[in-house]
Amino acid sequence: MSRPERVSGFSFRLRTLVGAVLVGAVLASCSSTRLALSSGPGTCFAALPVAQQAVASEKLYLGVRLIDRKTASSILDHQISSNESDFCLVAYRLIRQRATTSTQPVSRFTLVVVSPKTRRVIGVSEVARLPFSFRRNLSVG
Repeated sequence: MSRPERVSGFSFRLRTLVGAVLVGAVLASCSSTRLALSSGPGTCFAALPVAQQAVASEKLYLGVRLIDRKTASSILDHQISSNESDFCLVAYRLIRQRATTSTQPVSRFTLVVVSPKTRRVIGVSEVARLPFSFRRNLSVG
């Protein structure tokens, strides 16, 4: 085996090794510790049946978010007496029947604040405009 053939074989193995290390580093950066979902928003799904019962009219579910105490107080326009720090905010679009064909229906939304620990409704607020986007159902803050 001549020297150029040995160098070529060595450089091929070196390139393969470097490529394998780079692929390993990329895969390691996607480890489960960085991508793990927190348990916070997931607990709000257990509160959905309670929120569903709190709104008596015909409704369309829009989503759920985990919010802090300050945000929950501002949505309900009063201080919350619970000592919890996080609450679930469940949003519904109210479905209203039109009185006449000439009037446009007004979109109204109902926000239900639920305690994730006790699964108790803290308050219900009807609003004309949603304070958050509920396209992505799980979010914090």
